[in-house]
Amino acid sequence: MKKLTTKVMMCGMLATIVSCANHDFETVSYQTAKEQQLAEDFNAAFGVTGSDYKNHQWGMDIVPLEDVTPAQASRRAAQPNSNQWGTTDDNSKYLDWPRPADITPEERAAVLEVFNQKGATEYEPILDIENFFVQQVYCGPNGSKMNELAATVDYKMNVISWWPYEVERVSCDKFDDIVNNFNGGKYGENGTSNAEQGCMLMWNSSTRDFSFKTSQGGGQRWYKHWRMEKINGNYYVGFDHESARQAGANANEEDTRDYVYNDWIIKIVPGKDFVEPVVQRVRVMCEDLGAAKSDFDYNDVVFDVKFIKNGSKFTADILLQAAGGVLPLYIGNKEVHELFKVPVSTMVNTAAGHHNDVEPVHFTVELPGNNYTTAWDAINALPVKVITDGGEVQLTTNPGRPAEMIAVPVTTDWSDEQVSIKNTYPKFANWIKDASVQWWE
Repeated sequence: MKKLTTKVMMCGMLATIVSCANHDFETVSYQTAKEQQLAEDFNAAFGVTGSDYKNHQWGMDIVPLEDVTPAQASRRAAQPNSNQWGTTDDNSKYLDWPRPADITPEERAAVLEVFNQKGATEYEPILDIENFFVQQVYCGPNGSKMNELAATVDYKMNVISWWPYEVERVSCDKFDDIVNNFNGGKYGENGTSNAEQGCMLMWNSSTRDFSFKTSQGGGQRWYKHWRMEKINGNYYVGFDHESARQAGANANEEDTRDYVYNDWIIKIVPGKDFVEPVVQRVRVMCEDLGAAKSDFDYNDVVFDVKFIKNGSKFTADILLQAAGGVLPLYIGNKEVHELFKVPVSTMVNTAAGHHNDVEPVHFTVELPGNNYTTAWDAINALPVKVITDGGEVQLTTNPGRPAEMIAVPVTTDWSDEQVSIKNTYPKFANWIKDASVQWWE
C-alpha cells in the first residue's frame, strides 16, 4: 500500500495536514488529504481528469433499495393450540395453516452433522420473516434445562378494539416474544401426545433474534447464544447452553459455553404464504485510499450488498467475498479479516486462481437514521472505513469524484492482487469517460 507522498508527509501529521503550497498553511483533515492524494493517483493511473467523470455514477445507480415493509395482520404472536391451526375458524386466534410435517430421523441426522461442529461466537440471521412455525428438532444433554424460548421483536401489537377486533403496531425498544408451551426440546412424532410442545405458530413475531432461559443458575436470565443455518432448503436454529450463577443458585449449576450449538435445535418453518426471497445484490469493489498509481485493483474489500427498507429501518444485507487489503477495514462494526478468521496481514480470495478458496461470509448491518431515499444515501451511510497509520478514513462514493467504491453485477470477478483493474478489464478506462461502457463483459 502506498504511503502519502513526501510533500504531504513533510507537511502534515496524524489527523491534520498543513499544506506547504504558497506558504498559506491551510489545514485540511487527514480524510481530505487522502482523498486528494487518491484523486491525483487515480487521474494519473487512468490518464483522465476530473472533467472526464464529472457526472459519473460509478455504477451506484444499479444498487437496489427495496421496501419490504409487510402488511400487518390483526393477530397476536404465539398460537399455543396446535390442533386448531388447520381449522377455518377465523376468530383472530387461528389460521388455516396445516401443521408442519414431523422431523424425520434422516432430517435430524443431517441437521446434527452441521450443528455438532464447533461454531463462532455469534451469528447473523439469514431469514427475516414475521409469520412462522417453530418446531422441535433435537434435545441435547443440556436441552432439558432450557425451559423457555423467545423471539426478540422490536415492536408490539396493541389491541385498540375488541369488537370489531383491531390492533395497531407500536415500535418499542425490543421485547421477548415468548413461545408458549414450547420448552425442553420436546418434539412429537407420528401424532404423539406432546405435539403441542413440539410445534408452535408465531404470528407478527420475528426470526431476526432469539433467546432462551435455563432452569439452572437461578433461571432469570435470557441468553442469546444461537446459530441459524439453512440445510437442504430448510432453516434451523441451534442454541449453545450457558448458565451463569446467580444469587441463591448452587455453584455446580454454572455452565460455560462451548460454542457447539447442539444443546437445543429448532426448525423455522415459514407460513404457507411464504415465498423464498430472491436476493438481488450488487457487487461493490473498494479501493482503500492506500493505492499506488499501479495498484488500483479494487479488491481491498469486495462484498455483495442489498439494501432493504423495513418500516423506518434500513439494513444492508451483505456477502463478504474478498479482502485484498492489509490494513484493518471495517464494514459497520465488523472487521473483514476477523470475519474471514485470518490476521489483518492476510489477504483473502485475491491471489490468482484462488478467488474462491474461502467461503463468503454473510452478515447484516443496520444503517443509522431513516431518511435514505436513494442507493447513494444508503451506500454512503454504510460505514466502510480503513484504519491507517495516520488515522481513520471513511470510504465514500459520490458522482464526479474519483471512485473509492464501484458497483457492478455480482457475476463480475475482481482483479488479482496487485494487478490493476485496467489490465484485468481493458475497457475500464473507457468506462471512466463513458458510463455506458459495460467494461465487465
